[in-house]
Amino acid sequence: MRGHCKNHPQVSAKRRCFQCQAYICVDCQILAERHYFCSLACYKQFQGAGLTSPSVSVDVKPPPKPAPKSSTTPGRRLLRTWRMLDRNLLAQISLFSLLVFVLWLNIDYRQQLDSLRTQLNAQNHVHNGKTNLDAAALKVSSPVNGSMVLSNAISIEGEAPSGQIISLIINENVKAVTLPTGGRFQFANIQVNRGQNTFTVRSISENGEVIDMETIYFNFNNPTLNYLSRDITRGDLAQRQVALTFDGGYLANASPEILDVLKDRKVKCTMFLSGTFSRKFPDIVKRMVAEGHEIGNHSNHHPHLTNFSSDRIHVTRPEVTREFLHKELNDAAHDFTKVTGAQFAPLWRAPYGEHNLEIRQWAAELGYRHVGWTIGNDWDNNMDTMDWVADSTSPAYRSAEEILDKILNFGNGSVVGASGAIIIMHLGTLRNEDFPHQKLAEIIDGLRERGYQLVRVSEMMN
Repeated sequence: MRGHCKNHPQVSAKRRCFQCQAYICVDCQILAERHYFCSLACYKQFQGAGLTSPSVSVDVKPPPKPAPKSSTTPGRRLLRTWRMLDRNLLAQISLFSLLVFVLWLNIDYRQQLDSLRTQLNAQNHVHNGKTNLDAAALKVSSPVNGSMVLSNAISIEGEAPSGQIISLIINENVKAVTLPTGGRFQFANIQVNRGQNTFTVRSISENGEVIDMETIYFNFNNPTLNYLSRDITRGDLAQRQVALTFDGGYLANASPEILDVLKDRKVKCTMFLSGTFSRKFPDIVKRMVAEGHEIGNHSNHHPHLTNFSSDRIHVTRPEVTREFLHKELNDAAHDFTKVTGAQFAPLWRAPYGEHNLEIRQWAAELGYRHVGWTIGNDWDNNMDTMDWVADSTSPAYRSAEEILDKILNFGNGSVVGASGAIIIMHLGTLRNEDFPHQKLAEIIDGLRERGYQLVRVSEMMN
């Protein structure tokens, strides 16, 4: 059918407006969204109302003009198609990359698992599909359950037979996994939270048998005044550890030889230095720090703190007050830091071994804990070497050979032996001959031959 254009009655038209259904000639046709319209008004009505009933408007007679470029011209359609393809391509590339990453993780995980299984197979004790797992052979030796921990990082150690996978569980999450070596395992530098902590050490055999070796409960807090005021004279009797300690008051003539032996034997020990020692022998003090020794406070001027030397009773001297002791400890710490740039360990040893609870509490207020030495009823049952006695006619004098023999035979016949013992020696001597420090290499070698580990005091306390 044909009619005449609504805008040009003299022109015959075949096409109708999609909105108002009026005939429109070629010059009046507006193509938009795959439909032809007679005017922009009809197109807008179509956009606003969708497909509506045809309506006729004879009043709008726009002059003939070329149809506006539609948003769906071939060029724009091509651009829209390309953008869609581009987005799809990016999505496909991203998906492919994700799949490759997941595959890599899976391969890496499998490689780690296969490596762990290979190690386990090389160590396992499995026969006929059954494990020889003995719960009694699994033990956590450190830290002690219920103890107070004074550091924000601890090491967990224990015993387990080969062929086990040992895991550390914290808050239901696996924190670390290891394999025993030589029947022992360790998780080093595990961070702890302030307050109550709960760690579980779990053993898993190759065939999946699981045993919770121990759930460890402990508190991490700042040390209390009561804790710091306790005198430590011996470590854990269950640990075959011995601590070598040296005091430096005002003499250092034995120090170079002592440090040489310790370095040669790869021993780190604890030394207590006075402020006088730091000021007089700065190079020696720097060497001690550089070689990894633990340095504690030995007061500034090495004064007598009690009346023990006169009446054998540890009563605080009248001139020794809280302020006096604080100044002695603070001044020594200041000079040590001035020389080395380091800080004292939170440990101190009273000059001449003269102290009491009152004095230790004053030191505890500054964060120091007192370290004595292992004592007993007689010469054979204490670890004071008496190496400072120079007069060979004195009843207290002991030869270097006697000192060596006493240390190596300490605790013979007892169940614990020398476990946890703290030995005291000195960095200087007034002797002209028969020097005890010249037996140091034999002392170290002999203790090691007897199965003891030489440690610093802080390690023994942990």
